[in-house]
Amino acid sequence: MDTYLTIHSPKSNDAGQYSFEVSNAVGPVTKSIHLSVPSVSIIEVPEVIVGNPIITVPTIQSCPTPVSAMWQKNNRHNIEEFERLDINDAKYFGSSDDPDDPRLVMQKVTQEDALYYRLIVSNGIGQSASNNIYLKLIGGVPSLYVHHETHIMEKSVTLVCEMTVPINSPTVSDVFWTKDGRKIDITGSGGKYSGGSIVNPSLSIKMVNSNDEEMYQCCASNSVGEMCSEKIYLGPPRIEFNSPDFDASPKRVTYIATIKSIPVALNAEWKVKQDRNDRFQVIDMHDPLYKGSVIALPRPKLVVNKHKAEQVESFQLEVFNFIASSRRNTQDIVVDSHDAVINKEIPVPLMKFYSK
Repeated sequence: MDTYLTIHSPKSNDAGQYSFEVSNAVGPVTKSIHLSVPSVSIIEVPEVIVGNPIITVPTIQSCPTPVSAMWQKNNRHNIEEFERLDINDAKYFGSSDDPDDPRLVMQKVTQEDALYYRLIVSNGIGQSASNNIYLKLIGGVPSLYVHHETHIMEKSVTLVCEMTVPINSPTVSDVFWTKDGRKIDITGSGGKYSGGSIVNPSLSIKMVNSNDEEMYQCCASNSVGEMCSEKIYLGPPRIEFNSPDFDASPKRVTYIATIKSIPVALNAEWKVKQDRNDRFQVIDMHDPLYKGSVIALPRPKLVVNKHKAEQVESFQLEVFNFIASSRRNTQDIVVDSHDAVINKEIPVPLMKFYSK
């Protein structure tokens, strides 16, 4: 005997429990079925490494059979608002909104995917939403710290790149250096450059000269993305003067300079000229007039024990490295190896000192 109940196009008012009872001489048997909106659940996703794929498959219980499904993600600016997820986007290739087999696939998760997701399923009775799952991502791009080492005897410089990768991050896939924003061809450099690899990210530059003056930067990447270090400048030394120290008795002035240089400065020379139109000449450090002066780097010092009325623009410091030399006058006129001149006013204390 076939006995059944047919409900055509069930609606919300058809929801409820339906029971069927059969009896014979022994007794009755009852079976029940419940018509309601779908029950949808998604297992919480564990931590996912950035750059890895992920597949999410829900569990659906529904009577009547579901007729539609829709994946949603929360609005980035409002966690309480959800919007439809476009599974036709290449990012979600392999995903499905088929109510018989819905699934969410991400081939390569990125930091932007760290959102809440859910599935909306509908049947004739109505619709319901799954629990919200949060995609928690771990891992990141490499961190890079750069500094330099100068090898004076070899006339070479190593731009040291210390690279660290966050725990549970994808391995580094590429390391390279740029010079003035252009990628350096290490293998095609004829031995000029070496290093700059995953195994040895530091860059060595042989026979450093004026042609090597430029900004250098180390970059590394993994499946998460790319990170570049701070830029490091190879160029002529930079000279900075402290404020002059004036001693009215016995009329002495002291200049102390700070040298900053990559590659390191090799030597320095204090110079003097006796007349405004003369050329600067290297000072004899043994001259009593300059007793107490030193050319030790990186803090050369000039002591002028006043014996006559030297002009304030009479002294100059010149510092050398493998790239070029830089010169700076004690009156704060800068003259570098490219003949650039920057004029500044003579400090008032120094004018008063020399006017005595």
